[in-house]
Amino acid sequence: MTTPDATDLFTGGAGGWHYGLAAHGLTARGIDFDRWAVATRHAAGHDVDLGDVTLADPADYPCRVLTASPTCRPYTLGGKQEGLGDRKAVGEAIDDLAAGRDTRDVHRARCVNADSLLAAEPMRWIRSLRPRIVLMEQVPAVLPLWRPYCRHLAVWGYSVWAGVLNAADFGTPQNRRRALFIASLDSEVTAPQPTHRVHRSMADALGVDPAAVLVTRRDSKERVAKYGSRRNRTAAEIAPSITGECWRWYWQHADGREEPLTPAQAAALQGFPAGHPWQGPKTRIALQIGNAIPPQLADAAYTAAIRAGQQQLSLYAA
Repeated sequence: MTTPDATDLFTGGAGGWHYGLAAHGLTARGIDFDRWAVATRHAAGHDVDLGDVTLADPADYPCRVLTASPTCRPYTLGGKQEGLGDRKAVGEAIDDLAAGRDTRDVHRARCVNADSLLAAEPMRWIRSLRPRIVLMEQVPAVLPLWRPYCRHLAVWGYSVWAGVLNAADFGTPQNRRRALFIASLDSEVTAPQPTHRVHRSMADALGVDPAAVLVTRRDSKERVAKYGSRRNRTAAEIAPSITGECWRWYWQHADGREEPLTPAQAAALQGFPAGHPWQGPKTRIALQIGNAIPPQLADAAYTAAIRAGQQQLSLYAA
């Protein structure tokens, strides 16, 4: 049996890392406990196991490249953001795992949201496998947690970079800011260079009427008070960040017609190729799409990991 080039923890929604790596000719094997995400990956012909990343033995998943997109729910603006208060415990768990001390249960008990600790899980795999390249992605609020990874991996000989990127700058037709972590034992890592100075609009990506308005879900009073209202957008603009709630979104046309945003359209706005075989009820499909890393961003991260940089390295880009 041929060993895959990459191991994909949490599967990046339903194959975003896979497509980004496949663009470079790499094979990947994933592991995730979401049965619908696994079913989607299987239908797409991807190699993925149904299992719990926290219980799996890294020795069973040897690889040259490790990718990880831990769940963002404890940290995202769309949730309660309990993970923000858990970052101290998660950071200490990362330090302990880097030193070979498995204190996950202790630190998990300290967290308001137990899922917050999943952001520390990749360190257990990195220390065990020492892959040549490590790529991770999360919402911007997790950037402070990438910093201990930078510190430890730099000591182990990796060139490292962490910062916030917008997927729109790499060809994904939506405003999606994400905290990226990139590390390599083989090349000097620098920030991924944008490929699209002019962002792709929803009309460009979907072929819909540029005047059509995408109506997203209504915001709670609490969210509006804290962050302001999210506005609806015409198809002539780029999409807002696609979330697991996108099954509620719809198009409003000038003649008064209303049409739902289809799963295929949401997936296209997330950068997935046409025909990706999403599996499950509409709410589970929307969650897979919303959880995914855009393949274009995954491609850019790997490109940065293998490109020998000429400029000065910045560990913590703004």
